[in-house]
Amino acid sequence: MFIRLGLKNWRSVDSAEIELAPFTTIVGKNSSGKSNVVDALLFASEITRDAATAVSKRGGIVSVRRWSPSKPYDVTVDVTVAKSQAALETDSTRHAFTLHSGSAGDWHFKREDFVVKQGGKQTLAVHRKANGEVTSTADSPQRSMFGDERLGPTTSAMLLIRQFGILRRPAPLWLSKASALRPAPQPMRQPQPPSESAQLTEDASNVGTALRAMKEAERAEVVLAMSRIVPGLVDVRADLAGRYVVLTFIQRPADHDQEFQATEMSDGALRALAVLVAAQQMSANQLLVVEEPEVNLHPGAANVVYDVLHGASRRGAVLVTTHSPELLDHSAEDSILVCEYTDGVTKIGPLATSQRELVRNGLFSTAELMRSEDLRREGAEPEIVSEVR
Repeated sequence: MFIRLGLKNWRSVDSAEIELAPFTTIVGKNSSGKSNVVDALLFASEITRDAATAVSKRGGIVSVRRWSPSKPYDVTVDVTVAKSQAALETDSTRHAFTLHSGSAGDWHFKREDFVVKQGGKQTLAVHRKANGEVTSTADSPQRSMFGDERLGPTTSAMLLIRQFGILRRPAPLWLSKASALRPAPQPMRQPQPPSESAQLTEDASNVGTALRAMKEAERAEVVLAMSRIVPGLVDVRADLAGRYVVLTFIQRPADHDQEFQATEMSDGALRALAVLVAAQQMSANQLLVVEEPEVNLHPGAANVVYDVLHGASRRGAVLVTTHSPELLDHSAEDSILVCEYTDGVTKIGPLATSQRELVRNGLFSTAELMRSEDLRREGAEPEIVSEVR
């Protein structure tokens, strides 16, 4: 799944347009805005289901829009999805919307577009106006399917698109499923009541339920990868203890098995388990966002996690943020995005051509380049360091 993302006045981003490959890595200094860029994709997916909740969970429109000392900015998010980079122009689905921000924290959809292209031609276009009127065309610009339908000011047009079954004729590829993983080891250590859904939560606190719901072959894949991270590991179980699910790790250091509870496992091991489970659960055309999967992990163990995520990207798209030079060597130099924060604004773009050529010509690995100098985005001026004599 290839994604083109356009942003305007989104949090710390004034304007940006980037493309994501099925496996993309974002690098940048702390507080450069990596999380803001990542969250725009999650927001684009959530707003199609419940726009009001998507805005409110982020602190309201004041926290979503870029700060302005005078008139509030309108926010635009524009997402195009296709099966290849070339198809972004010819065979793709685009969902774009602009949110008008009021001065008192109120907001509404100013416009919204849902466009499907096939063979270079527009086969479907749905347009929503600020007054809630929705119009559409399908093969013919004269044919409308919504009649006099009106939407509430904070309701996405995707609600009507789903109700009218447009996505089933045939179902276009679009950003309908996006999830983030930010494992929290402490909740993972505690016995948890079985969750209603086996889908891993953002903090991975229901990892036991997720493991219990896996097929044996899927769980075996997780255990195999974990055995490369935790020495002597032979199994990871999620057992029921009364009304709670308890994680048990089984190691075989010699000729006998030893059982360890999650309370005895390191933060790194628990975070790795969460990432491996999330990768195993990835469904077709899903976007999975993992922020800093290398935290608390030995570089060798982090490489295992990275390999598993790279494999999962064949089913959809995986977006990783990282500070690890070693992990960058697993990424193609043209799928690395660099995030910078300058003068109160986040800028993001592909790795500078000059640095990509150094890697392609074998003069540096990406890790060596990152250790020797800051990675730069295309179009950014190299930092000049004054020599002190």
